[in-house]
Amino acid sequence: AAEADLPFLKAGETVAVEVRQYPGESFPGSIRHIADFVDPQTRTIKVLCVVPNPERRLKAEMFAQVAVVLPASQMLVVPAAAVMLQGDKRYVLLESGRGEFTRRAIETGGERDGRTEVIGGLSAGEKVVVEGNLHLMKYFKTLPAAAK
Repeated sequence: AAEADLPFLKAGETVAVEVRQYPGESFPGSIRHIADFVDPQTRTIKVLCVVPNPERRLKAEMFAQVAVVLPASQMLVVPAAAVMLQGDKRYVLLESGRGEFTRRAIETGGERDGRTEVIGGLSAGEKVVVEGNLHLMKYFKTLPAAAK
């Protein structure tokens, strides 16, 4: 698994395994173990999955795609492009009015598929700048004390 997927991997989670040899077919299984180290060359983590194979259709060394089946979540996410890193803090630009923007510090969780989980500092429904946020920051000579 990719290093970025680590927050989503837990022993016991359900997986769906697909192999090219059986197109359109999925084999259910579960995660048994997650390695304790990241491979420094590939930046990946070995994950051991158990997949019942009573008909012995799956063979050792087959290439497979494995998807972790996660329950629906109510977590707040924003496009990763909306999040700016300055020092050790993360910020987003919010549209506070027509042509008016405010920078706000946020707390983030994991990132996956171009989306970043927001743990704090932002509410659902607030509009964040996704494109051109770094360009827009050039026009801020000074920031209000609340934004620093």
